[in-house]
Amino acid sequence: MRAVRHTVFSAGAGRPPIIVCSARVAHPDTRADTVDTVRVLALYRVGTLLHVASRDSVADAALRSMYAAMGVEYREMDLRDAEASEGDAVVPDALISDLSALYAAHEEAHGHTRAFMISCMSGINRSALCAALLLWHEHAAPRPWADARSLVIFMRTEQRAQRSDNVATLLNSTFVRYITDHCV
Repeated sequence: MRAVRHTVFSAGAGRPPIIVCSARVAHPDTRADTVDTVRVLALYRVGTLLHVASRDSVADAALRSMYAAMGVEYREMDLRDAEASEGDAVVPDALISDLSALYAAHEEAHGHTRAFMISCMSGINRSALCAALLLWHEHAAPRPWADARSLVIFMRTEQRAQRSDNVATLLNSTFVRYITDHCV
């Protein structure tokens, strides 16, 4: 594989791992990217791929067909990466319950043997928000963090440690505030 643009988070013993990645992994646009995508999906035995981005960046029919052939269920969720100061409601009210329901359906279908992958355009804000919420609400005890602030630090540390493109994560202050307000 070329550059690593994904991060694997453990959801605790006996729970499916949660992978955060960029659209380049989930929605490859070149042959080389497609080869990397197939490798990542196979390596982690991904069972569900949830793409959280605007509706104009969804998978085309060829990608959906490739996912289906690999036994990967492709799902989409419309989520904008914008600060609250930009005027729109950024985080939908039902986000936590929708994510938990998708993760539960994935776990029921695959047990803990296949990963749950979440992608967005860069793999640093929307997908990280969703992963943080899932980790908070679904992680089997004991958790490797004490509170919501330490969860954000944990997410940022893991992203930097695992991704070769050395990006920061959870830069969106509205998302960080949402995590600290809803993970209590």
